Amino acid sequence: MPKICILVLSFNALEYTKITIQSIFNSTVTPFYLLIVDNGSDIDVQTYLHNLVEQGACKGIIVCQNQENLGAARALNQGFSIAQKLHMKYLVKCDNDLYFWPGWLEQLLADLKAHPDIAMVSPLRISKYTKMHYGELNSKAYQSQLAARSMLPEEELQVFFGTHNLDDGLRQFISANKKDDRIISEIPGFVPGHCQLLSMETLQEIGYLADPRYLQYGSDDIDLCWEILKRKHKIYVDNQIFVYHFRHKSQPDNDERARILNHNNQEFYNKWQNDIELLKWDPLYYDKLHDDSNEDYDILRTMSKNWSTT
Repeated sequence: MPKICILVLSFNALEYTKITIQSIFNSTVTPFYLLIVDNGSDIDVQTYLHNLVEQGACKGIIVCQNQENLGAARALNQGFSIAQKLHMKYLVKCDNDLYFWPGWLEQLLADLKAHPDIAMVSPLRISKYTKMHYGELNSKAYQSQLAARSMLPEEELQVFFGTHNLDDGLRQFISANKKDDRIISEIPGFVPGHCQLLSMETLQEIGYLADPRYLQYGSDDIDLCWEILKRKHKIYVDNQIFVYHFRHKSQPDNDERARILNHNNQEFYNKWQNDIELLKWDPLYYDKLHDDSNEDYDILRTMSKNWSTT
């Protein structure tokens, strides 16, 4: 019986949901259960999900179909509850706009098993801290340029990597960002929630996969990282593994998204205010906060713009 559950949170974006699930099937060797929590998608997505059959190392598919969009936090906790009932040892939390290469899960699992104090493992990500293997832009800036173009997911991958051979593109991208793996041991470090391998034991200690206070989406992934770090567990970033994140395909950037994110940013501050104030006792706090090269403090630089501290 598999001890790992891959949880995909789904909402519309059929073409991206398809490429996510198919690349999981194609690239995963370790036996797993595929658990999909669909948050009230349109009928085309529902039909696709309910017609899925096991492929490759997948030993079972569970589709939890919500009739309306309950928000990411509630849907993630539905998935967590099901994983508990299945007595899973590990859970992979995935968005529905990802592309995987062979070996991704096996390496993340090896990282987690090799370090007993690690509770979460994450791959290299698209960000302003990762370079493109050609051109001058960082990967986040380059991908943002692609967002203005209308492309199918397969075309976006080819344009991003500058080649039709995605394996070659992956190798070049990882080589351009060659650096030691990163271990995060203290707040305010975090990794984004699009793809995270987690210890179920630690999640049970915390009590949830997403704090229910965060409505719809946003801030729950940062919150989970801080809950892990506050319990003296660590987060491992494997810079030799990359999972492509198309970003914001289920929830596009717009004024409504910004409103929800601002609300959740404030909820996050209200919850973690005392811990944030303790950070300020560090004589170098403001140097770190204003040092754009300090990746651990990047989230504070971003979120604090939306905080009301009165």
